[in-house]
Amino acid sequence: MTRACIPIGFPTVRIIMTTIRRMGWAAVLIAAAAGAASAQQGRIDGELFGRDGEPLAGARLLLDEIGGTRHFELDSDGRGDFIHLSVSPGRYQMTIEIDGQPLAIAEVRVRAGENPLRVDLERLEIESDEFSGDLGVATRVVRDVTLVSEGAAVAIPSENPFDDTEERTALAAADAAMREAFDAGRQAMGAGNFDEAIRLFTAAAEGSPTPQHIIYANLGLAYERARRLEEAAESFELAQETALAQGVLPEETNYYTNLTLIYATAGDVDRAIENAERAVEFDSEGAGLSFFNIGVVLTNAGQSAAAVTAFERAVEVDSEMADAYYQLGIAYLSIPDRIADAVGALERYLELRPDDPNAETARQLLEFAQP
Repeated sequence: MTRACIPIGFPTVRIIMTTIRRMGWAAVLIAAAAGAASAQQGRIDGELFGRDGEPLAGARLLLDEIGGTRHFELDSDGRGDFIHLSVSPGRYQMTIEIDGQPLAIAEVRVRAGENPLRVDLERLEIESDEFSGDLGVATRVVRDVTLVSEGAAVAIPSENPFDDTEERTALAAADAAMREAFDAGRQAMGAGNFDEAIRLFTAAAEGSPTPQHIIYANLGLAYERARRLEEAAESFELAQETALAQGVLPEETNYYTNLTLIYATAGDVDRAIENAERAVEFDSEGAGLSFFNIGVVLTNAGQSAAAVTAFERAVEVDSEMADAYYQLGIAYLSIPDRIADAVGALERYLELRPDDPNAETARQLLEFAQP
């Protein structure tokens, strides 16, 4: 049988003009931002070694904010490991105790995102990663640990990181106003009032004492829902830049995926592909979805041959991505000398999704593709 192309009138146009998988981003951005402060918390995890160089189990690590009132506690396990998922950024005195008796003190600086620490009482050192520069370049910093004499009382340093109490009061007021605007913006988003959400998220971003990637991301989402795509892209670019500077985990903040969606919707194929590829580079765990999105952008742009390569990479990375097999099969069918290759792709799709709404169409396509 000669098969130069899919017969005219075959029901493929609706399928080919598919949309990029959103992977629940809209819900994630709103639901995950239960509070702007929590989105900007730091995670501390590390190892504690005793004076003999061995892991120190059963110790309590107390964090007291220098010049402030925040207090956090961590405990080391049997391997000397400790972790706290939500510590407010700032400068802290860490006091290490055993059975309520202080052993040593050190200064710890917490930033939003990851804060890996290695505390060594034998060497009297505490190692940490600190970030600087516009893109948050990491530098390994070693600070001294001071041993505490038996029975000695430990005091918290009183120096104030701000100029005066008035400045601290103003900062607290600004933080409260930011949270109020952010929460109101989320409510407006939930009610579908996108223009009001834009106004409130903008106010939250402008009033925040420190940049907050989650605010910029929600602002970008509001712009996207309002079909103001250029401003949506600017907001997500700023969200990604801020997250990078703060060292937030890639799988939590891969806003390049959002940018792929926005530019694809706007018809800017080159920038959509550029951001999909950046998403792949930035987060290899999400590479399957990113390659799928690249394939969709190319398909909708009429570049079927290039789309095949992207969909092939998507299923290579994620062998369970049924949508990618489906689109790969369609892409093969649009290229005369690749029609036979559609068989395996469509069979795999039907294996994964035998009852999917597109399954019947896939069976028809499969029948056509078979010799």
